[in-house]
Amino acid sequence: MDDVGTDPHIYLFRRDAETYCLYRVNRNSLPIKIITVSWTHLLCEALDLQSAENGWGVLFHQASLLMEQGEKQHREVIKRISRRNSRNIVMQLDTIWSYARTTFDTENPYRKITQMQKERLMELLKSGLDAVRAELKIDAGNPVEYSYEITYKVINAAPNERCQQLLERLQTQHPGPIYPDLLEKIKAQIEQMAPDESDRVLRVLGGTRNREHLAAISVTSEDDELCVTLVNIHGQKIRMEAWNFVNLLENQGTALRLADLTTGFREQCQVLVFNLNKKGKVFGRFIPARSTIEVVCLQDSDNSVSDRATFVIDIDYALCVYAAVKRLRDDKERFNRLKEKAENTIEHDPFDKIFQSMEAL
Repeated sequence: MDDVGTDPHIYLFRRDAETYCLYRVNRNSLPIKIITVSWTHLLCEALDLQSAENGWGVLFHQASLLMEQGEKQHREVIKRISRRNSRNIVMQLDTIWSYARTTFDTENPYRKITQMQKERLMELLKSGLDAVRAELKIDAGNPVEYSYEITYKVINAAPNERCQQLLERLQTQHPGPIYPDLLEKIKAQIEQMAPDESDRVLRVLGGTRNREHLAAISVTSEDDELCVTLVNIHGQKIRMEAWNFVNLLENQGTALRLADLTTGFREQCQVLVFNLNKKGKVFGRFIPARSTIEVVCLQDSDNSVSDRATFVIDIDYALCVYAAVKRLRDDKERFNRLKEKAENTIEHDPFDKIFQSMEAL
């Protein structure tokens, strides 16, 4: 699928300390002129009806608008959790719809937008996500958008001893995050055990809803290479080349080699970082049903697992990142070809004077 269509612009990632920023170049004109992309430009492109006919095209501009907001939060979370001796880090990453509301704030005097435009943009965001989901064969919905927890407060809200024992047993069986599919099963058990008195405990259980389980996702560049970084609540980190992130989402359930951390390799390229590993082979795979990216590092000597990590990702935001980095990667290749063309293009043909001189003779 061509995700560029009739868009005359080439977009380039611009390094910025705080958020996601872009440059743009007109791919149909020489000499090359690099321009900083403004919020207004992205807004106009996102609302363009011709672009809207292409789900990929519209999602790139939508994603870029949202990621200006999202990247700030994700980078800040990564910065906090990466500090030494970090304790009690609160992730609580916002949803893309929250980023959209912030980005498309009709009350912001510096970002004027009508209510009709805002509604149109939200519609285009949904249609763009649907187009990418269809292409990647990812089911609708967000299986890990929120998680829940059986806390002691939930247990104390149990209406009777049998229900309390059930919750204590479930707490032991599921000490980690409880996702919506498991939550429904737990609710059914509680309602069966206390059909007339389950409201209070279910209300307290519902009150534990959070997004602490989600990994932060950041787009940066290292040595002119576009990268995607994931950091989970435990402080585990993977930084990979953007094309590896794209490949993981496109090859669901398949183990892919991300890097070989041999000494020679790391001297040549420092892009891939997986926790503190210095040696070994790093593999990853994306499991859409659980919306997780699993990463392992195998020792060179016997292929035993020396390190592993699981990154639970908000699939909606991940698809925005996917659409953005896929386009940016392709545009970087287009830009390199445009540079080659510009370098080989001359204003005056030197052979003209030669032939003119020969004709004069």
